[in-house]
Amino acid sequence: MAANRPSLRLAPSADEARRFVAEATFPWLQRFPLAHDVFPPGETIPDLEWLWETAGVKDLTGKSLLDVGTQNGGSCFLAEWLGAEEVVGTDVEDEATLGFGELRDFVGSKATYVRSSVYELPDRLQRRFDLVLFWGGLVKLRHPLLGLDALRQVIGGEALIATAVADYEMGDLGWLPYARYHRRATLRKTTEDWWFVPTIAALLDWCWSSGLQPELISAWPVDGYQQCMIRVRPAPGSPEYTRLSAERPLVSHAAPPRSARTRVVA
Repeated sequence: MAANRPSLRLAPSADEARRFVAEATFPWLQRFPLAHDVFPPGETIPDLEWLWETAGVKDLTGKSLLDVGTQNGGSCFLAEWLGAEEVVGTDVEDEATLGFGELRDFVGSKATYVRSSVYELPDRLQRRFDLVLFWGGLVKLRHPLLGLDALRQVIGGEALIATAVADYEMGDLGWLPYARYHRRATLRKTTEDWWFVPTIAALLDWCWSSGLQPELISAWPVDGYQQCMIRVRPAPGSPEYTRLSAERPLVSHAAPPRSARTRVVA
């Protein structure tokens, strides 16, 4: 990916990038290239370029992209380098807190930012995207199936989901559709905001239940799966769970249904 990466503007020099990293006051949460051989000290494991290469996405010319849980915005900028025409990043924090705005200006990006939880995305965005990324955020949801339900409503083409999985941790039971519940860093210190970690089998079942057709792209490391990436596309018709249970899709608490909204006249 790096070899053919065009610049968003006049590419920042390595010195400019190092100075920017050193002077930044926001937290570095991701590892991605700012200039040749200059990577901020983010904690993305693996780094974002590796995830893009694993996904096999090489050209986004003319496409729209939504990056859910964008953090510093690294995947938004990499998507533009791959030719994406419209890029939107979303996260629960203010864009200044995450450094998204500063980084956007530094690399000359045109990406936009929407502050939103995963659950609120359909109502806030009211549109679909050619490609949706959801990398690392699923295990941070206390209601992962509701998150997948919401994600389905913004996918126009396909979505790529990268997440931690519990196959290795579950040992001989790792092939079963189980999920491990964690509370307050019961896995390790860096997982304080992790809640449900599914096995790959559970993840695929979650997707089918939410009306998404999943395809396993990759799982790693080879000696015991702890992370994976899947591709999902909306299945035709209504989500599977609506045909099997009394539960129905939740109405967003972020805004009332359109018919109940009050028209404001200036």
